Amino acid sequence: MSGGWIVDRWDVTDGSYDGEDGPIVASVPDGFWRRLRCGRDAWMTDAPLEWVQHWAALGATGRILANGLGLGVIVDWWLQDPAVEHVDVVELELDVIDLVAAHLVARWGDRLTVHHGDAWTFDWPPGTRFDFAWHDIWRTCGADDGRAALMARHATVAAAQACWPTQTFLCRPQA
Repeated sequence: MSGGWIVDRWDVTDGSYDGEDGPIVASVPDGFWRRLRCGRDAWMTDAPLEWVQHWAALGATGRILANGLGLGVIVDWWLQDPAVEHVDVVELELDVIDLVAAHLVARWGDRLTVHHGDAWTFDWPPGTRFDFAWHDIWRTCGADDGRAALMARHATVAAAQACWPTQTFLCRPQA
């Protein structure tokens, strides 16, 4: 636990989870999964449902930007691919970095850099370019939650971008 954040075991026995917002029923196989929570509020899990919501990011290669660290599941996935040169992560919550980043950095070394900062204001040095940017800083979907604005902000540094959840938001800006 760090601050109000905790990584714990999510014991699924009936395909549901009773969270702060009430019961969430999904196609989650029974078993033990990890989740990142702040209080009772679950932000991310490593259950299969999460992978479905990240499908557009799974094949990314080259230099990758991830806005939002979460459990680091997608970062770990990317770095297993030798076609991924480097991953930069921008994470707002220092407590999430303290909980998650150390084991990823120990595993992947200089192929991973975790930055403490805000995706909305983090300034990259001139000339910085990413092959792909993944924006995953929201817990839920809203009608105007800023996804398009965040992608517009990164259009000059990323050749391609996508936002969680990818069922709705996928964008490949024109060159």
